[in-house]
Amino acid sequence: MALLRHREADSTNGTGVRRGADEEVVERTGPTPGLIRAIFTLAGVAAAGFLVWLGSTFDQTTSGEFWPAVGLLAAAGLVLGLSQLFGGWTKWGLPTISPMVFLLGFLPTAIVGAWVLLASQPDGGWQKTRFADWTDSIGVTGLVSGLAEFWPAIPLVVGLVLAFSFDTTGPRTGYARRTETVERTDEPVVATTERTDDDTSVAEDLRTRDEAATREPVGAETRTTDGRRDDEPV
Repeated sequence: MALLRHREADSTNGTGVRRGADEEVVERTGPTPGLIRAIFTLAGVAAAGFLVWLGSTFDQTTSGEFWPAVGLLAAAGLVLGLSQLFGGWTKWGLPTISPMVFLLGFLPTAIVGAWVLLASQPDGGWQKTRFADWTDSIGVTGLVSGLAEFWPAIPLVVGLVLAFSFDTTGPRTGYARRTETVERTDEPVVATTERTDDDTSVAEDLRTRDEAATREPVGAETRTTDGRRDDEPV
């Protein structure tokens, strides 16, 4: 089986903690993600197809068997979505629920889908008359009637959106502390400094003063050309 190295491109380790500059990802090997996803997809389609076939065996014209068929179709959609989740559709890792997708994605879909199914269920069903009256009162009878013509798709979509509400925590990737080796040599280190023009001029002035002090030491006597000292009387 083909192997593929997985390296995490994000700078975080899946928990929101940013890695330091001296850490590196430990590479892991495993089966090709595309192959795993293909296998889970095929298994999900097979399971969903079986649930749809099982739902078709119920008498959908009676309220007693209408809702079991609806439940099987919703389960088929859920299986399709979870097949992608467990097949590595997001980031691998353990499944977890996404609260925002569940609240803003699944709940509105489930409410609308349940409304349509309750208003279009067979006669004698639970609260059918009340939901039909509410539908007529808000002026959406035509919309509900149009959706009801393809009602098997409604529970299928609801189950699929429920699967979309799940996410994964990401892979458990290891991190190793990076160590650097400094090569030592016996060569002496020579420190060099840069001189500016001001430093050069100061050094020249000091050198000139030192030379003058060497030529004329402090306290030395000076004589004229005839051998007398300057302080002797003529």
